[in-house]
Amino acid sequence: VDTLTYHAIKRTGWNRRRVMGQAGVLDSSRMAAFVALETGLSAKYINAMVMGGHGDAMVPMTRFTTISGISIEHFLSAEKIEEIIQRTRTGGAEILALKGNSSAFDAPAAAIAEMVEAIAYNRKSVLPTVAYLQGEYGQEDITIGVPAVLGERGMEKIIELELNDTELNFFNASVATTREELITLSNIGDAIMTTPVLEALHNTYPLATIDIVTDARADRLFAHCPYRGRVVLKDKQAGWRGTVALLRQLRSTHYGLVVDLRTDGLTLLLRAQQRLTRHGGQPLGHHAVERHFGVISRHIDSSHIPAARVWLSPVEQTFADRQLSGLPGQRWLALGPGARWQPKRWPVECFRALVNQCQAEFDAVILLGDHTEKAVCQDLKDHVPLPGINLAGKTDLLQAAAILAQARLFVGNDSGPGHIAAATGTPTVTVFGPGDPARYHPWHTQARWMQSSTRNIEGVTVNAVTDQVMAALADNNSYRIKSS
Repeated sequence: VDTLTYHAIKRTGWNRRRVMGQAGVLDSSRMAAFVALETGLSAKYINAMVMGGHGDAMVPMTRFTTISGISIEHFLSAEKIEEIIQRTRTGGAEILALKGNSSAFDAPAAAIAEMVEAIAYNRKSVLPTVAYLQGEYGQEDITIGVPAVLGERGMEKIIELELNDTELNFFNASVATTREELITLSNIGDAIMTTPVLEALHNTYPLATIDIVTDARADRLFAHCPYRGRVVLKDKQAGWRGTVALLRQLRSTHYGLVVDLRTDGLTLLLRAQQRLTRHGGQPLGHHAVERHFGVISRHIDSSHIPAARVWLSPVEQTFADRQLSGLPGQRWLALGPGARWQPKRWPVECFRALVNQCQAEFDAVILLGDHTEKAVCQDLKDHVPLPGINLAGKTDLLQAAAILAQARLFVGNDSGPGHIAAATGTPTVTVFGPGDPARYHPWHTQARWMQSSTRNIEGVTVNAVTDQVMAALADNNSYRIKSS
């Protein structure tokens, strides 16, 4: 509920008064029922208060739970109160076990009805509500259960109780269970190779919201990740002032887990129950993804490493359909002839010769790159025997991903587009120069690559790459290293 409420607020963009979650009313009614059972007194006069997340880390507030205004501590021993706290936390599981094949529905419906009536009839009721916090209880940009006034304007006011140290510690611990943070890398390809870790964290903690720290080059990649919270940008050029500003943003949240794939000491200054860094991890292999996964392997199941991911919306898919609508057929070859460093660029005449040799396998070519690669892509388009489209400098990262997802195959240099293509499931053939393909090839079972024995990219022959292209088309379920 906490996570669903957070994403509802973010997706709609509505004021927080208009979006709230139901969990605390249900949990508090269960607590009141358990108090009534133990005391033998009427539940009608029992006012219970449960805060925090909707789960085992919820925080039953016994100091604010009363019977006709009298604290329950007057009626129950400390041992009985602790039993009620534990039973309240596991009440949902208890009901599920009793019902056998379904969870509760009457009580949640009654709780929702109470909240709706409070708003519809402007009752100004104070009810435990999953609300979006903006500084209350020392928390920013998170949804969690707190007492709030519900009236005709929705969630009209959050009530900030004066919690003692023990209560505040329990509340912060509950907040931490709903929030994780991943500190990822900056370059496009490097950032994509951290997404298997992101997916594994989500699979292990499906109800958690994950904040992501990256930089402006890669932040677009995470725009549609369905379980992300904030994307916080780290600006290396801003120096120590930028670091201080970043810390202020991150320290506004208590995290249950912080995973640092960059390891620059930042995690030591954050508020977190647990920190995982490269210094304490054991790489699972030589590839960058396996090294990243080693950071979290002692914390979660590492028997299966997920595929790399990009998340696309219908907007990007519609963009791709529109851009590619004029191309003939469906067997499209995507080419990425650019790279930021000259030694990583396979000569354009080699790409041209490759298309000549493979033209019978494709209906058209798609040229992709950034704005600095427009000219080389246009030259390539103008001198190949297939129709094509030059989209260099005309797409953002996700638009490029949507286009690559429709290609039959991608061939390019050791740069970001190859990793994006692999993350969409498109088979890839990467031409390596001085890099380490065993460590940096696109993470996908349908990824192939070529590198010369001298690690000089000009030593990679057209025939060798053609062989890899033909093999990829014939068998998309394997990959291997080849040397020309």
